[in-house]
Amino acid sequence: MPHKTHAAWLTIGATVLLFAGPVRSHHGDAGRYNDHVTTVAGVVAQWRLINPHSVLILDVEDETGNIVRWRGELGNPTSLGTRFGWDETTFQPGDRIEMTGRALKNGSPQMTLSEGSVLVDLESGEELYRGR
Repeated sequence: MPHKTHAAWLTIGATVLLFAGPVRSHHGDAGRYNDHVTTVAGVVAQWRLINPHSVLILDVEDETGNIVRWRGELGNPTSLGTRFGWDETTFQPGDRIEMTGRALKNGSPQMTLSEGSVLVDLESGEELYRGR
């Protein structure tokens, strides 16, 4: 009986170690986003410095004059704070921002701000962020 218990625990331990690598891995976005970038300009509605991905939400006027709420997904708060010094006050409601990134293929107003992405402060013309 003790050998069966020992073998069971070894099997459980081996299984946990086998799947530990994939669990730590980050999800890919292949197939979710367009290969080309999209640029929108609008007013900050919300800045959420949250895990696992921080979110910058802009109110953007479309070609018919309607306001469309665009969501830009960035990295986690720790990396944004370390690399850029960003915190909860970095973007304020009313700030005018131009956001360039890869939009979702399904057409919803959401983009990833990773490779090929740029954030520009429209008031100063300053480039605030450039993705890898």
